[in-house]
Amino acid sequence: MRSTCSVYIDTGYLLASAATRVTGTSLRSGIHVEYRRLIDSLVALAQDHSGLPLLRVHWYDSAHNGVPDAQQQRIGELAKVKLRLGRFGYEGVQKGVDLRIGLDLVTHARNKTSDVFFLVSGDDDLTEAVEEAQAHGVQVVLFAVPVNGTRPHGVNRHLIRAVDDLHVIDGAIIDDAALKVELEAAPVVTAEPAPAAEATPAPKPGPSPRDLATSRPIPAPAKAPAPILAYTSATGTTSYVAAEYDATPCDEAAEALTAELVDQIADRVLTSFLTSSDEKAKAALALSRRRSRGTSTAPCCSTPARRSTSTTSPSRRAIASGPGSGIGTTRTRPRWAESDASRGRSDASPTQSARKSRWKIAIRVTSW
Repeated sequence: MRSTCSVYIDTGYLLASAATRVTGTSLRSGIHVEYRRLIDSLVALAQDHSGLPLLRVHWYDSAHNGVPDAQQQRIGELAKVKLRLGRFGYEGVQKGVDLRIGLDLVTHARNKTSDVFFLVSGDDDLTEAVEEAQAHGVQVVLFAVPVNGTRPHGVNRHLIRAVDDLHVIDGAIIDDAALKVELEAAPVVTAEPAPAAEATPAPKPGPSPRDLATSRPIPAPAKAPAPILAYTSATGTTSYVAAEYDATPCDEAAEALTAELVDQIADRVLTSFLTSSDEKAKAALALSRRRSRGTSTAPCCSTPARRSTSTTSPSRRAIASGPGSGIGTTRTRPRWAESDASRGRSDASPTQSARKSRWKIAIRVTSW
């Protein structure tokens, strides 16, 4: 197998060093590069230095998502040029380029693809890869780009100690292939001075928050309304109802009309019961009444009962009412009825009158 040489170019280092030499900054956008001329010059330099024919040029660069742009595609189409792309990380930092160079150096050295490797780079990360390639019997020579005279630009000392030889590229090769891009200066626009604005008088200071707080009138506290007695009642005393709450007091005529209505209602209830009930129901009702009251006489439908004096208390009255009733039924008059009757009062409230009416109906109905 005949001997050959291979060239491994770190594009980031090559173009940054060329831009620094031509423009004074490392921006790649500041130079225009003739890539075919630059690659041909480096190939000729490698062949002259080693005396061996070229096997291949490996071009390492970064691309967005690893996809080559138009310029990188043209470089990859050149003869004996192998395009090897990494990718851009955050903030435009290239990723994967140094790793690809190191892997290729070690793999190619193990496979004996070439006898001499020419490396165009200055990165310290390649030191271990160079030493591993040398362990497989390959000679590694470093090409460095000069900046001022013959001093190499941006080459790490560890890498210099690891390689077999350091060769500084002729500056004419860089100057012929890299041209400075002249950027047109943006026109300076001078703004006309604005006319002086008329001085406006300063506003007068207004009242402070403390002045506003002290000048605000303090409202007087609202007085609570005085309580009004609407109704009061006690046992043995006359009930009191305020005039606005009892606008229609009961008179004698209203009392008489209420008593008449009570009698009519009681008569209708009793008549309905006697009409709709059979003799068996009437007998059962009379028997239950006699047992509950301790009497065994007086049929169910007899003459109305007369009032009698209660035996339970000399101060109470017994009332028996109901048409056709022959049973002496004892009922104790409520205390309020007794007090009103004893005093002969007729100015009872509507509430008391309604209570009396309900009591009378209950007496008339329950007597049967």
